[in-house]
Amino acid sequence: MREVQSRLQRLRKDSGLDVTDRIQVELATDDAELRAAIAAWADAIAQEVLAESFVVSEGSSGEHAYDVEGRALAVTLRA
Repeated sequence: MREVQSRLQRLRKDSGLDVTDRIQVELATDDAELRAAIAAWADAIAQEVLAESFVVSEGSSGEHAYDVEGRALAVTLRA
């Protein structure tokens, strides 16, 4: 899940957000295994990236698309 955390932190930085800004995170993937792994680590990831809300859902829509170990992940991040 370090890769997911890293991508969220990089997206936060690229979006011009301060490291102390609280964010809302929405992650979507059609890959059941990736969804389960993210859900298992959701609290730790949310805490690390200072997420006020952290939603993981099925699907492929989001503002940013990433490849996480060969699996598609869509991310929407809001301040």
